[in-house]
Formats: sequence, C-alpha cells, structure tokens
Amino acid sequence: AAAPLADSLDHAVRGGEIRLQVPLVICRGDPAAVLMADSGNDAIPAQYTVGLLREGAKRGVSVYRTVLDTERALAGTGDLTLPIVTVRDKTVTPDGTALFCGGRPVGELDTRQTAGLLLLSGELSERLVELDGVTYRVEDLRCRITVGREITFAVTGTVRVVEQKTSAVPQVEAVQRLLCDDMMKTLRALDAVACDALGLTARLRQRNPSLTTDAAKTQAIACRKTVSVTLQPHTAA
Repeated sequence: AAAPLADSLDHAVRGGEIRLQVPLVICRGDPAAVLMADSGNDAIPAQYTVGLLREGAKRGVSVYRTVLDTERALAGTGDLTLPIVTVRDKTVTPDGTALFCGGRPVGELDTRQTAGLLLLSGELSERLVELDGVTYRVEDLRCRITVGREITFAVTGTVRVVEQKTSAVPQVEAVQRLLCDDMMKTLRALDAVACDALGLTARLRQRNPSLTTDAAKTQAIACRKTVSVTLQPHTAA
C-alpha cells in the first residue's frame, strides 16, 4: 500500500523547518523539475508555481492546498486533495487533482472534475466556458450546501458573453448544464473511492452529533446528491 501522506509531512512539521502556509504540490515525474522550470519575469521558479496554483484555483484549473490545510484534513477523516502538475519543456502545467482517503492516495480527478470540485467547495470565483464558438465568463459563483435526507449543492452566479466566433445564439442553459455535469462527475469520482474531500462528514456530524466519524462518513458517501446551477445575466456596476 502507498505510504500515508502524514509520513511525508511529519518530519518537516515537527522539526519546524517548514511554514504551515507553504503550498503543497505533486509533480508527475521528477519533482526537481518544478524548481528548474521557466518562471518568466525573472521570478523564482517555486514562486511562479505558487502563483500558477493560486490563479488556477480561482479559474477552476487547479486546487490550492497548504501544509496547514493538509494537517487539518489529516487530523479529521484524512480525506483531502492536492494539486498535480506536469513539467514539459521546462513549463509547469496544472494536470488534475490527487485524491487521498485516510491519508493514502486513492485516485485522481481530471481537469473538468477539478473544476467541478472547486465549484462544489465554493472555491471557484470565475470560469471561462466555450460552447459552439461562444465564450462565456461565469462569475460571482457561490455554492450553498444543504444536508438532509439528500445532500444538495446549489450554485448561483452571473454569466456574460466575452467572445463570439459564430452566429450561434448564446445558450445560458447549456452553460448551466455543463457546470452541473462537471459537478456530478466529480461527486461520482469521489464516491467511487470513498473520498470525502468536501467535508460532508463534518456537516453530518454537526447535524447529528451522536454519529461517529466513521458512521458519518459512510452516510456521506452513500447519501444521494443533487446539484443545480442558476446563472443570471451579468450587469455592469
């Protein structure tokens, strides 16, 4: 079995050699490649990668997780996500999301599923969507999670057309369906490996304190989940 993530963090955290706000990232291949990648504008490669991940989290390209985020997750269910990057020709590119269950790696989310994850968690502030030659900017995104007999994720936001290459009539409903599809694919991927990366276990325990962590997590994974997206036309301030 893969080594628990806690083993990789334990020495650095206990030794006080790493700041808790330092971001964590998984690199496909040689991790040293990240430190030797082209950074542009004379920035330090590591700082460039941090900026890339921060911006990516806002636009639905990658998650952004610090040592503190990871330590908190490990102290709970141990279920969490970390960003993955690939380095090709000295260029760092976000490449999905690693899933951990009980502190052990159990799978990955692709780029679309990563965007779905950020929508579900309320971390995504805006996203560009291209459909039939029309590019939409979806902004002011919010996600309300309601826990009951089923768990609902209700996303609201605004949308506007930023580029149109064809004569196609803009279809806001199609954008809403695409976002819903991304979220459902993410939820299915998380449930398939029993990874509660959205903190639903804690929400269920708040609703029913008599539940043990294991029982709440089992319920969180098995519970029916529904999603909805409502986008309003963007209005200038």
